Amino acid sequence: MYNLDQQDGLRAGVILRMATDPETGGMWISTGNSIAHFKDGELTTIANFPSTNNFDFIFTQNGEMLVTCNQGIYVTRSSKLLKDGSYDYVLSQRDGLSGALTANSFNYIENNEKLYLCLQNGLCQLNLDSLEQSSGLKKFCVPSINIDGVDYPLDEDKPLHISSDATRITYKAYVLTNSLNNVILSSYLEGFDKKIEKVSRFDNKERTYTNLAGGTYKLHVGIYDQRTGKLSQEKVYTLIKEKKHSENPAFVLLPLTIFVGLLFGGYRLYMRRRLQRIQEKQRETEEFLDQVISSFAKAIDLKDHYTRGHSARVAQYSRQIAEAMGWSKERVDNLYRVALLHDVGKVVIPDEILNKRGTLTDAEYAKMKEHTDIGSAILEEISQFPLIAVGAKCHHERFDGRGYGHQLTGKEIPLEARIIAVADTFDAMNSTRVYRPHLSREKILSELEHAKNTQLDGEIVEFLLQLIHEGKVEINTCDENI
Repeated sequence: MYNLDQQDGLRAGVILRMATDPETGGMWISTGNSIAHFKDGELTTIANFPSTNNFDFIFTQNGEMLVTCNQGIYVTRSSKLLKDGSYDYVLSQRDGLSGALTANSFNYIENNEKLYLCLQNGLCQLNLDSLEQSSGLKKFCVPSINIDGVDYPLDEDKPLHISSDATRITYKAYVLTNSLNNVILSSYLEGFDKKIEKVSRFDNKERTYTNLAGGTYKLHVGIYDQRTGKLSQEKVYTLIKEKKHSENPAFVLLPLTIFVGLLFGGYRLYMRRRLQRIQEKQRETEEFLDQVISSFAKAIDLKDHYTRGHSARVAQYSRQIAEAMGWSKERVDNLYRVALLHDVGKVVIPDEILNKRGTLTDAEYAKMKEHTDIGSAILEEISQFPLIAVGAKCHHERFDGRGYGHQLTGKEIPLEARIIAVADTFDAMNSTRVYRPHLSREKILSELEHAKNTQLDGEIVEFLLQLIHEGKVEINTCDENI
């Protein structure tokens, strides 16, 4: 015989409901504003449980425990309640209940599958099976995408091609479920969005993108379970938007063309030709750009009699190495342009230092080393073609990290700069300089072997050596500078 009251731990003396727990074998007691567990003479009041008007206890076949109250239904397991007073989630009117539950009412379970709940505005049926993660989920899809007011069907297996002049893209994900569980939807456009957008299915709205640049995008749309936070379904759609004429790589270099053309008096000529030949092929624009860059590189080399043609030779060796490495023509051409301007920083180095016949002093050498950062600073102003500054900035870095300007090591050094460094080192040994004649064939080959994976990237050196042995890159055998 037990007589339990507030002195034994109950928070109130009025008992609203009691129910036997099949998992613990004990008895759950509701006093209205609290719940407690009683077994073997021991009473445990759940101190952390919300102080709501708790009405009833319901146990499902899969071991879950439902506590009905005026706030909705708390779903948990009795062992979890006894351990730390926590619960997994709450089902409320937000999740599909059509009204508030009533006190002092009796609920009914049919065949351990359907729970009938008494509400203030009628009766609600809850499928107990659908309380499992995503078991109530029937269908999830993004049926179509709207492009400038026209709907187009989406297919995961077939990319959707979008015209280059499209300006507004809108879509919405739909989820159909017979569960009261909330569902979290996520979406992001790979290639544009920086983070994944997650929203409740009740807050789900259309997403819109405007003025997307040309390119390939992946539209990821998924469903997360609210309780576990894990992705339960995902659909990925491929969108390919055609590039506008202005997005072509040749036109990205147009600001550089205008800038360099001004320096050499070609601006007016270029503008006349551009107005007359606006419909000409992209190849002609690239040829003109290369001529201007080449002229600028020659102007740099004119500061030093003994290095005339150095920039062009380094660019040509870089081109040959990249071709041997299997690069595409477009990538090879861009590397050639980068290599042509790798010594642009020397325009501000005093002639007495550049042309000094003797050994440079420490101060002079420090001044000479500044040309990498100066060149980088000049070229980095061309924001639409960031690659153009790589050669100037990093061509004196060493593979072992002992170079200058930023002591980068190994593959921290951009690949383009590693190729230019090999070509630059070879031309320095293969050319007569103010302080020494060019080196012999045997000495050059020996120095290249010695520089593998110390000063230079060994894999790139191997490509250069192969070109030399095949006779595609010649070693100077004359007494004069090439």
